[in-house]
Amino acid sequence: MFDPKKVDRGFVLGTESQFGLVVLTDGNLLHTEKALAKLIIGCVKSRNMHILSNFFIMSCQYGLELISPQDVVTACIQMGWLHAAHDIIDNLESAGIPVGITGYVSLLRAYEKENKSEEVNGLLQQIQKMASTMDDVHTDSPFTINNIAEVVKYEMSFSSSSLVAALADEIKHYNPGEHLALELNNSVLFFCKAKMMEDALCTYKCMREQNIRPTSHTFCHMLCGYSSMDMHREITMLWGEIKRRHEYGELDLDRDLLDSLVLNFLKGGYFSRVMEIISYMSKHNIYCDKWKYRRAFLKLHKNLYRNLDSLHDKTEAQSKRIEDVRAFRLWASIK
Repeated sequence: MFDPKKVDRGFVLGTESQFGLVVLTDGNLLHTEKALAKLIIGCVKSRNMHILSNFFIMSCQYGLELISPQDVVTACIQMGWLHAAHDIIDNLESAGIPVGITGYVSLLRAYEKENKSEEVNGLLQQIQKMASTMDDVHTDSPFTINNIAEVVKYEMSFSSSSLVAALADEIKHYNPGEHLALELNNSVLFFCKAKMMEDALCTYKCMREQNIRPTSHTFCHMLCGYSSMDMHREITMLWGEIKRRHEYGELDLDRDLLDSLVLNFLKGGYFSRVMEIISYMSKHNIYCDKWKYRRAFLKLHKNLYRNLDSLHDKTEAQSKRIEDVRAFRLWASIK
C-alpha cells in the first residue's frame, strides 16, 4: 500500500498519467472528485467505511480537506447508501469531528422515507445526545420525527451535487470482478514473495473456479515466485497457461511478461521455449530486445556448444537442443 511517509524526497509522480485522479495545487498533490468517488464506492462495496472515515480524519488533521464530510454524507444518502452514511457519521463523531445537524436530519428523513423505524428511533436518540454540542440546534426538548424541522434553523437542501454526479458516473463502470481480481492478485503476490507457490497456485485455481479472469499481474507474480526458486519446469507450464488464456481471449499480451519469460528460459537453458516466445512476440508485433537476450546468453552460456559439430553419438533430445541453440545464435548474431 502507498505510504506517503515512506516516499523518498526525490520521488516524482507524473500527474498527467493519473487519469484525473490527482491534481497539483500549490505544490501539493490533491485528490479529485473522481478519485474520491472511486474511494467511496470501493469502501461501500467492501462494507469498510472505516477506511473512508480515517481518510477524512487525516485530511482534517493535515488541513487538506477539499470536501466536507457533510457533503460526503449527503451524497451517500442521495445514492441510497444510508448505512454507509450512518457509519461515516458515527466514526467522525467518535473522532470529535463535527458533522452538523443537517447530516443527521437528512439521514433521519431518509430512514423515515424507507420506513426504517428502528434506525429512526436510534438516530433520534443519537441526535438528542449530540444536540448540546451543535450550534445549529436551538432547543432542549426531546426530538421526534414530527418536530425535527422546527429545531433546525434551516432545511437541508437535496439538490444534486458534483460529487453525486461523479458517484453516479463511477458506479456505471464499477466491475466487482475487477476488485475481487485485485484482492486475489494481492494474495498471489503475498504467497509468491513468501515462496509459498502451492498456495499461490491454489489462489490462481480459485480465480478460475470463480470465473475471475487472471491478469498479466497474476502471471507476473507467479513467474517471479517460480524464478526466485529456479523452478523452470513450472515456468514452462505457466507459459502454456498464458498462451491458452490469450488464445481464449481472456488475457492481453504484456511485453514485460513475455520479456521476463525469455530471460528466465535463457537462464534455465530452455532454448526451445526461448525461440517459441521470440516467434510469438514477432507474430504479434511485440518489440523483442535482441541485444538484451544476446548479452544474457553470452553471460550465461558463452561456451555452450561452441563447436556444435564436435558432438558425436547425440541423442534425439541433444540434437534438438543443439538445433535450438544454433537457431538462437543465428537470430542473435552470435558466431
